[in-house]
Amino acid sequence: MKAGPKRAQINKHVLEILLSRNKISLRREAQRGADNISLPRSGAPQKLTEDQRDQTYDTVTTNPHVAMRDLLDFVDNVIQLHPLRCLLREMNKKKWRG
Repeated sequence: MKAGPKRAQINKHVLEILLSRNKISLRREAQRGADNISLPRSGAPQKLTEDQRDQTYDTVTTNPHVAMRDLLDFVDNVIQLHPLRCLLREMNKKKWRG
């Protein structure tokens, strides 16, 4: 038997939560297991490896005036211009500031 509260018990005590939301929450809790381990996110994997991200960070830090085309060539054009800009923004790096 599963340990923990049942759907009917929860809905009786907490009326503002919908039954469907309750079912989803209990199902996800069962998937996580007893240790409450986070599940991996769904979606496509990252296109840049951690090494490429680190090398990009080092390149922008050492040479802030490097051209975007050169950075794209540096990562073998795995990503396009907009994701590269988003990556630099995520790293809190502006290309010209270093």
